[in-house]
Amino acid sequence: MLLAAGAGVIMAGGLLSVPVPEKNKAAFVSAFAFAGAALCDFSAVTAFGSPAHGPGMFGLDSLSAVFVLMICFTGPLGILYSASYMKIYTSAGRSTAAHYIFLPALVSSMIFVVTARDAVAFLFSWEVMALSSFFLVAYDNSKKDVFDASIYYLVMSHISGALIMAGFLTCSGNGFSFDAIKAWLAQGGSALTVPFVLLFIGFGVKAGLAPLHTWLPAAHPAAPSHVSGLMSGVMIEMGIYGILRILALSPVMPLWAGYGVLAMGMLTALLGALYTLTQRDYKRILAYSSVENTGIMTAGIGMGMLGASSGRPLMCLLGYSGAILHAMNHSVFKSMLFFGSGTIYAATHTRDLEHLGGLAKKMPRLSVLFLTGTAAISGLPIFNGFIGELLIYLAMAQAIMAKTPGLTVAGAFSFAALSFTGAMALYGFIRLYSAIFSGTARSAKAEIQAGDDRLTVVIMSVMAAVCLVLGLLPQAAFAIAERAASVITGAAIGGDFVPALMVKLSVIFTAAAALIAAAALIKNSLMKNKTGSAATWGCGYRSPNPRMQYTAYAFAEPFIKTAEPFIAKQKEEIKPEGIYPQGGSYKAQFSDVFEKYAVKPAGEKTAGFLKLFSWIQSGKTGDYIMYGVIFLIAAVIWAVAA
Repeated sequence: MLLAAGAGVIMAGGLLSVPVPEKNKAAFVSAFAFAGAALCDFSAVTAFGSPAHGPGMFGLDSLSAVFVLMICFTGPLGILYSASYMKIYTSAGRSTAAHYIFLPALVSSMIFVVTARDAVAFLFSWEVMALSSFFLVAYDNSKKDVFDASIYYLVMSHISGALIMAGFLTCSGNGFSFDAIKAWLAQGGSALTVPFVLLFIGFGVKAGLAPLHTWLPAAHPAAPSHVSGLMSGVMIEMGIYGILRILALSPVMPLWAGYGVLAMGMLTALLGALYTLTQRDYKRILAYSSVENTGIMTAGIGMGMLGASSGRPLMCLLGYSGAILHAMNHSVFKSMLFFGSGTIYAATHTRDLEHLGGLAKKMPRLSVLFLTGTAAISGLPIFNGFIGELLIYLAMAQAIMAKTPGLTVAGAFSFAALSFTGAMALYGFIRLYSAIFSGTARSAKAEIQAGDDRLTVVIMSVMAAVCLVLGLLPQAAFAIAERAASVITGAAIGGDFVPALMVKLSVIFTAAAALIAAAALIKNSLMKNKTGSAATWGCGYRSPNPRMQYTAYAFAEPFIKTAEPFIAKQKEEIKPEGIYPQGGSYKAQFSDVFEKYAVKPAGEKTAGFLKLFSWIQSGKTGDYIMYGVIFLIAAVIWAVAA
């Protein structure tokens, strides 16, 4: 009841904000959001270790509690950040009333999704989440690309919802409560296989698993940046939660299911990391990075499933807890990076990397915080992104050491694929940060006058601190993830190996952080009295210009060339001719292979088929009345015949 009250307070803030003046809406809704989140957080913390789900259609356990904490941390911060970002629209006279109704509705609906204990309640909450996020994505729908992306997102959301509904219907023979579904799935055989496949695909669409991911890089750049942060950092992880919840309701899955989930996760991670290197739009880069990270989480789930089905409890623990911990970490650093990208867009009005550069001089605090986020998302020690991936690596190492050929091969291939994914991710985020903040401005758009936005700096500082604390105290983070994983495994697996390793890493990371801080202080003290400035690595050039520095494409070209068979590349090249060559140009564009060769052709064929029935929408009132009469006659005949 306390959690329901907290979610209600969050939603009430949006409804009550309608008459509030535009300049005060964000602060008003934020106050309700933080108050409601505090109630939900208290309820979630008390639920850890409690086997009781709670009465009725909603309740809490350790798995739900982890996701509630994620939602209630990122959600209010996203709403607060909107006070800065939405000035882009309020300064132009746009009303934000509807936006501030759907924004808290999205946060509240996600809380209800992860606490539902009944299929009907789950589907209702899921639909509210889908519709509220659709209206948020479509806020700036006067732009054609935003309108198209929002419709695409809506279609994919309903495909996801339809598959989930079908999955629940196939296992609801004993009722719609999760306890009844668990009893039905315990039969095994087709009673388990069919629902699991339907539900996994349905949740996979929402999580952005390949090849079902193409909506994600379209919708997230179209949405306002705080909405992108909530969707990419938290909402897509509702798909990961759904997969984990179904596994908690199911008996031990067969090996083939674990292999399939692992393969899909690694394919998603590899493609997501690859496409981050081909994009010029930094919000699309962050969106594809979310695809990569959900792939990593799914790979961890696959390792957990393989550990459970092969009787290896440590591998099971490492896989599930690694996936949950990576989801926790991703919700922080990905939202943080989207908030930073929104501030960059508000200052420059461009999302093109090739038009940016040199912003570290204009936004020094934001540049440091953005660098922290890129280090965390790249999985570098001493930040939180390292720990979740480490647990998944350890699970794969357990598979390699198994004496079963299938597990050994799967572990070896997945370990190599995850290593390559990590290398591409690091390379991609070096490219992202450098193209935005380093060097000199590549266009007039980057010659901004505005400096750091104070509100953004405060919010990102809080999130950066969480990234650092979770990285320096991995034993505490692991303890939370382990408790949540026990909901799936049925009991706490325990053991001293992982906790002892986490303590050792904490000592090493804390010492490393202290050395880095000391080095920074020494550098600042030495540079304090320095006067004057000069171009770095001037190399004799008196007037360096943007043409002398790497472009974002040139930096990534070595990786792109090796991966061209997996990338849909279109290029326009005009070679210079003549004794004094002039007029040469080169332009390269990259498309998602699944979008180009599967989604677009399918969409075009569907549109062509539907046009065959366009005559039904004649625009004549008499025809529509006739359709209603025909339907009523058919309904009466059906009722009489029945």
